[in-house]
Amino acid sequence: MTVLLEGMSLVFENRVLNERFPSGVNGFRLMWDNGSFCTDGTISRLSFFESDDGFCTLMSLPSFGLEVSSTVATDVAVFMHGCRLWAPCLWLEASEEGDHHPCCWHFAEKRESRMSVPTYFQPGLGLSTRGQLDEREMRKTIRRDGEINGVSLFRELGTNKVFGGPGPLTRH
Repeated sequence: MTVLLEGMSLVFENRVLNERFPSGVNGFRLMWDNGSFCTDGTISRLSFFESDDGFCTLMSLPSFGLEVSSTVATDVAVFMHGCRLWAPCLWLEASEEGDHHPCCWHFAEKRESRMSVPTYFQPGLGLSTRGQLDEREMRKTIRRDGEINGVSLFRELGTNKVFGGPGPLTRH
C-alpha cells in the first residue's frame, strides 16, 4: 500500500518507531498527531502545511531516540512541499498517483493502488493536488480558514472551495 504525501511530510518506518520511540507507533501518534497521521502498517506519515511546524517536530525527534540527518534519511524521511526529498532515502520510493496525489511506499513492499490517507482526505481537493508547488506558491492560492473537530480547514481562493488538511503543530 502507499501513503499519501501532502505539504511537508515526515515519514517513518513503523519498525523503527516501535523499537526507538516511547510506546512505539501508538505513542508517536498520541504525542504528535495533528490530524494528518496515516499508516499502511509498514510506514507512517505526518504532514504539515507550515514548514516551520514540520521542522520543529523534526528537530525534537532526537530527544526521543530517533536519528535526524540532512545528508541521508535514516529514521525519518522528509518530503518538502512539492514532493521533494530533503535528504536521500534508501528505504522509500515516491511517485505521483494517476490522479496526481503524491505518495510513497516502503522499498521492500510491493506498490499497490490502495493508498493510506488521513480521515479528512477528499480526492481531487486538498494540499496533495498541488503536487509540485512549493510552500510559497501554495500560499498564493490557499488560506487556512479555521478548524472543526481537530481538522484544519483551508479555502481555495480561486474557487472558494473548503477542504480539510493537516493542523498546526500542537506541541512545542
